Amino acid sequence: MIGAFTLAVIAAAFMFVFWFSGTRDHDGVKTYNVVFTRSVSGLSSGAQVLFNGLRVGEVKKINLMPNDPGKVFATIQVSRITPVKTDTRARLESQGLTGIASIALIGGTAGAPNLAGNANKPPTIAAEQSEIQNILETLQRLVVK
Repeated sequence: MIGAFTLAVIAAAFMFVFWFSGTRDHDGVKTYNVVFTRSVSGLSSGAQVLFNGLRVGEVKKINLMPNDPGKVFATIQVSRITPVKTDTRARLESQGLTGIASIALIGGTAGAPNLAGNANKPPTIAAEQSEIQNILETLQRLVVK
């Protein structure tokens, strides 16, 4: 009797842990790839994803493009209710003087269709160059001259 009770408690504990870890965040997020053609210095896994200044998700992984090593892609997960449209843009932004980077999703018109991918691959958002990257690139050119 005591052995059966012990086994039931252990099984219930395992089922609770499985239930708690299995349902968290997977139903409420969408996955996207953001492709960068410039440096992603300061960006790391776990960095924030912002939409019009609000935190809506995080960066899950960062890799070089297999076919083009000059490009980097970041896999992000954002809240399912985030309105990512076909005309939504992404850019790398640094926060403060620390150099910690985040991905900012900007805009998207209300009439544009939602960005959708196929079953095997998440949809892709092309990143544009941020103002800070433009300034740094201009400074580098000036130093070279």
